[in-house]
Amino acid sequence: MNPVNKVGEPKQKLFQICSFFMGAFESHGYFLILETDLIYIMSDRQTDSLNILLILLSLMISFWLPFELFLFSYAVLGPLHYMTEIDWLNKRNFFVPHREWIWVFVATAGVISLPYIFNLAVFNLLRESKIVRSLIIYSRMLFDNGLLFILIFGGMLAFIKDKGRIPFMLIASAILGTIILKFVPFSAIAISLLLPTLVHVYIFTLIFMIYGVRKSGSREGLLAIVLLLLCPLIIYLPDWHIFNRQYSERALTIFSETGFRRVNMLISETIGGVKQFDPSNTFVLKTQVLIAFTYTYHYLNWFSKTTSIGWIRHISRTRLVIMIGISIVSTLIFWFDYRSGLGALFFLSTLHVLLEFPLNIRSVVGIFSGR
Repeated sequence: MNPVNKVGEPKQKLFQICSFFMGAFESHGYFLILETDLIYIMSDRQTDSLNILLILLSLMISFWLPFELFLFSYAVLGPLHYMTEIDWLNKRNFFVPHREWIWVFVATAGVISLPYIFNLAVFNLLRESKIVRSLIIYSRMLFDNGLLFILIFGGMLAFIKDKGRIPFMLIASAILGTIILKFVPFSAIAISLLLPTLVHVYIFTLIFMIYGVRKSGSREGLLAIVLLLLCPLIIYLPDWHIFNRQYSERALTIFSETGFRRVNMLISETIGGVKQFDPSNTFVLKTQVLIAFTYTYHYLNWFSKTTSIGWIRHISRTRLVIMIGISIVSTLIFWFDYRSGLGALFFLSTLHVLLEFPLNIRSVVGIFSGR
């Protein structure tokens, strides 16, 4: 008997067992055996159906544990999401014709992350330095400018094919961003608090889903989009009496120490007229439900598309193990001291937001152009 066939028998049996239990899905998907791994490749319809369940699951848990779920998702799901998405974007050349200019994104992320990095305990002595204090001050001043600058420059870089025009676009982006922040009311607050948070996790996720459904024509995908659009209304409009108002003291302390409450307060004050962060206030609770839901679903949406956009197939086993290991270490840091975890991961978190901007702009253009 051929020894290759002997080796392949257990794999074939495993394939048959999985096929039996997942028979309901076989009309739309298929199995792919790569090396020693058995990977189930979901169709677009199956992925969209899964996302409907993930939306409902995220929403239900958000109502139950709005503060705790957000902190859990940010610490546990966030790190692996950052690394796997950056790796996928790298494989796609960051969706720009001239990827050598990505160093501008990395440098900007580094500069605006300095206050959080120097807040780590290991830099206690350095923080006393006059130079470091000046760096932190200027970094905070440049936070809004940096985000808007990369958003504009990323949008331009996604479509510029003439390499010689890029330096001029770089300067134009900086000037345009400065003008917007100076003359457009509330633009600084919107950019600094909403762009890297709710705009990133909710608006851009919604845009990707719309773009995907335009290409696939999936009815399940359309239903997921409608459901995601309805979720803010489901959260805010009814007079809910289901909130558990006995939330973890540690969770509330973390919100106060890290500044996570700032996004909540911006929305609660702008829409609900709430003047202070009061966890017992119904509108504050509803806003936190929205934040916990959008972040959790944003991460789960990414992990649900391991095969539909192919990001997991482009990661070597060794690299994936390293990413999971780093993610576990990061989560442990969050567990022992959430502020340290935030400082240690802030650069990576910010970088993945900035690197996604060219894709964000391409998706918006693709929706309206039909490409």
